[in-house]
Amino acid sequence: MRVKKRTLKSLALVILASPIYLALLIASLEVLR
Repeated sequence: MRVKKRTLKSLALVILASPIYLALLIASLEVLR
């Protein structure tokens, strides 16, 4: 159970962080243009 909870937390962090990383990538591309 503990391992599953850790994996769920890591997945939640990735899901929450992915849009932030995508926004940063898009912003950097726009700045380069």
